[in-house]
Amino acid sequence: MFIGGKVFDKSTIVPCISVLAFRNVNEAIALANNNVQGLSASVWTENVGLANYMAQKLEVSNVWINSFGIYSVDVAFTPKKLSGKGYFGGIQGFQEFLFKKNIKTFIGEKNSMQDGEKILINAITSAKKAYSSWSILPKSKRNQHFDVINQYIDNNRSQFESVRDEWLNQWKTFYRQYIDSHYDFSITSPVQGYTLNISYSGRGVLVAETSNNIEDHNIKLIIASILEGNSLILLNQSEQLQKFYVGLSKELPHGIFNVVPYFKEASRIALQSPEVETYFNEYVIDEDLHEYNKFETVTTIWKDIFNKVTYLKNIWCNIGK
Repeated sequence: MFIGGKVFDKSTIVPCISVLAFRNVNEAIALANNNVQGLSASVWTENVGLANYMAQKLEVSNVWINSFGIYSVDVAFTPKKLSGKGYFGGIQGFQEFLFKKNIKTFIGEKNSMQDGEKILINAITSAKKAYSSWSILPKSKRNQHFDVINQYIDNNRSQFESVRDEWLNQWKTFYRQYIDSHYDFSITSPVQGYTLNISYSGRGVLVAETSNNIEDHNIKLIIASILEGNSLILLNQSEQLQKFYVGLSKELPHGIFNVVPYFKEASRIALQSPEVETYFNEYVIDEDLHEYNKFETVTTIWKDIFNKVTYLKNIWCNIGK
């Protein structure tokens, strides 16, 4: 047992307890969240309301109430912070073992390195700041902003001569598909004596590298990312679509949707930023960048997109059992 000390935010591997004093519940939560790890936490109390309050506030993927170490291969979880990336367990965990491969050929610069780096770093800063307020908005409020975007597209079609009408119509179609979809990932607790509550939240700052065309997966990724409470940086490779994307970004609160012209070193800069949670791309890129473990491939399947733009939290409880 250690009283505070350097082991508090380390993965010690061996059995170890770190003890810290606190004055109230919120301070205890702040102490727990001030940690580079985010795998699991345990709350011990007979107060159901307090247990649920703390479980929602703790920045971890598993919360156990009056217990510890309850897992099931049927239940997926996503480690947070430095505890890991991706999904473990469940259908989502199975999909982590599937390999997807695309090939990209890069020809020429879209933006100068110096200008591009400055723009991208500023976008990351704005996105991080915007995420803190955007993520706590009720989803119904975020939906209202997209209603404004749809109206904006209808009112400004003549300005987007480079964008085909069918693509503009897809924005409204895909938006309606997404908000009308009700993804129920809840399952009956596989562990006897425990209830299991699964909640979802946005991941944070996401970066997406797009192709030269408005394709289905690009539209769906933008819609799902923003509606689920993330802020998004779009590395746009198409000069023709720049005006269109920038116009959409201005209809959202500042920093939520950031459009940055693509340049060659954009991937490296984004991946090296500690503020970026996930980097979406359609292609295989430099092998030395894979060490950052932030990559996700773009997809057209709504459930898959939902999994990739959210973190889930499992709350195991045996109060009253």
